[in-house]
Order: sequence, then C-alpha cells, then structure tokens
Amino acid sequence: MEFFVRGVLIGLLLAIPVGPTMVLCVRYTIAFGFLMGVVTGIGSGLADAIYGVFAGYGVYVIRNFMHAYSFVFHLIG
Repeated sequence: MEFFVRGVLIGLLLAIPVGPTMVLCVRYTIAFGFLMGVVTGIGSGLADAIYGVFAGYGVYVIRNFMHAYSFVFHLIG
C-alpha cells in the first residue's frame, strides 16, 4: 500500500505542467509569500479565461459569417 501511495503522489507531482506561468507563481511565492503566489495564480487563470472568451467569441462570429454567406460559398465551392 505504501508503494501505491508513493506512486500516486509522484504521478501527481509529475503531472504538474512546468511552464512560464508556474515559474512566475513559484518566484512570487518565494519572494513575497504564499498570498502573492496565490494572487499570481488567480491572475494567470483569469487571463487564460479572458483569452478563452475572446477565442470563443471569434469562433461564434466566424460561424455566423459562414452561415450567413453559405449560399455564396456553395456557388463558389
């Protein structure tokens, strides 16, 4: 059972993506404390969410454009 728990913990630690955002969060946590690290992580997540909203809206606009001009696309294609 001990090996299983160790394996799960090691697997979870290896699954954490190491990227620039994580490095920034760790850096702020070490330099300014736990709260600043958490705030940095929340800010990073919020920025990703905003990018996601813009991407979703872009897909929505393109889909509506394609639907509105589908007859023209059928004639050309």
